[in-house]
Amino acid sequence: MKQPKQCEFPGCEEEAYARGLCRGHYQQHNRGHAARPLRQEGERLKKDALAELNLVLTRKAREKAMRPADFIDQVRRAVEAL
Repeated sequence: MKQPKQCEFPGCEEEAYARGLCRGHYQQHNRGHAARPLRQEGERLKKDALAELNLVLTRKAREKAMRPADFIDQVRRAVEAL
């Protein structure tokens, strides 16, 4: 039985899907984007969590009638003091 081919993008270990590229790199190519490493699974979750945290902090800042940047700095200082 033939061994599945590997994606031709340097460092990518995914199975080739089309034109010698895995699905992710093929999508980048198809959309006309420059090829770049694919995100790891946890990166998207981390990005979403940070976006949600930013939204919550902005709402809390408005409740306290503060500029969101000032409130976020205040929270950051409190966390660093822990």
